[in-house]
Amino acid sequence: MHSLQLLSQNLRRISKLYSRLLSCEIPVFESDACFAAILILSAQKAPITQNKLAELLKVDKSRIVHLLLTLNKAQLVDIAINPDDRRQHYVSLSASGREMAPLILQKVMHIDQLSKNGISTHDLSLFYEVTQKIEQNLAACINKKICRKFNP
Repeated sequence: MHSLQLLSQNLRRISKLYSRLLSCEIPVFESDACFAAILILSAQKAPITQNKLAELLKVDKSRIVHLLLTLNKAQLVDIAINPDDRRQHYVSLSASGREMAPLILQKVMHIDQLSKNGISTHDLSLFYEVTQKIEQNLAACINKKICRKFNP
C-alpha cells in the first residue's frame, strides 16, 4: 500500500527540528518567530510599525501581537504608540535585545551550517528554488480565493 506523504508534514518536521535546536542553544523563546523578529529588528535603522514587522515575518496581526507581548515581557523590544495615530505601534529592540541579536545571529548561522551538512551547493540552490516556487503557487491560490469549503 502506498503511504501518503504530505509536503506540509515534511516541512513542519524540518521546522520543528530547526526550532528545537535553536531553542536548545538559546532557551529564552517558545518559537523561532521570536528569533526572526529580533534579527529583523536588529537590521532596522529606526523603529518600524507593528504591521510592517508582521508583513516582514509573514504572520497575521493577532500572531504579531502575541509575539511582541512575549518579546516585551522578556524586555527585548520596546513598543511605542504613535501619538498621531494611537492605533499604530512602533517597535524597536531594547538595549537587551540589541545585545542578544548578535548571539542569535551566530546561533542561526551555526544551525544553518549544520542543516546544510552533506548537501551540495547545487542541491541547496535547487531546494531554495523549489520551496520558493511552492510558496508562490500556494500564495497565488490564496490570492485568487481558490480556497473553498470541502463539500463531500
